[in-house]
Amino acid sequence: MSNNTCSRINRLVSHFQHVKPTRKRNANPSLQCSPYAKMLASPLRQCKYHRKMFPSALLLRFGLGRDDKINKISAAPEIVNTSDQGTKYYVHLRKKVLQELQPNGFQPIFRGACQHFDKDMEQRVEQELGISAFQHLLSNRTVDLQHVKDREWQSEEPLQCILVWRHPSSSLPFCELDHRVGDQLVPSYDVRQLWPDKITSMIDADDTREIVATGVKRSSATVKLAMALWRCHQYYQHPSSESVLR
Repeated sequence: MSNNTCSRINRLVSHFQHVKPTRKRNANPSLQCSPYAKMLASPLRQCKYHRKMFPSALLLRFGLGRDDKINKISAAPEIVNTSDQGTKYYVHLRKKVLQELQPNGFQPIFRGACQHFDKDMEQRVEQELGISAFQHLLSNRTVDLQHVKDREWQSEEPLQCILVWRHPSSSLPFCELDHRVGDQLVPSYDVRQLWPDKITSMIDADDTREIVATGVKRSSATVKLAMALWRCHQYYQHPSSESVLR
């Protein structure tokens, strides 16, 4: 290596030794507000039912603890109440999977460490998913929506999702992915199925509209709600249905 080359390298090294580190650039704002990006970026865990790795946000986590009422080691879903203690077990967040674990299908999942699996586990998980989603509902992050026509709404705000509180049809799908607000496609959730006991308190008694819905503003503050609602959708989803995360 020539002296000139060595001299240039030394000058470069000296220069970078005195360069102060710059602030890290903020992550892409659109990704910060995306529940799908957040879910896909969650830590990978193995589904003990499928024996495959999935982002943990798409899985249902179980812990084990002694049930004093029956004096047995029992499985408990960790959705609302979570614990860092003990070994965790994950299965795909689908109602059909829980059905397959009854009455004794849970034994291979827990490798003999579990003595009791609640026969009402489907309803228990369903209830906790609903509670988890409602905990993330922020009233200052919602806007009233005007219904234009079938699956089309009017709002000046970019939205994460739509929450339907009142509708003439009693048999809407829990989630529809193709509702339109301007040029934006937004998932719509029939929350009557999820929070039946909350409807009266969430609708103005003087509101006589046939269809009442609120929009959840698109922001980093509403990502957790959008994720929780999508997890509910995953749970209810028929196994033959297609998922954008599959």
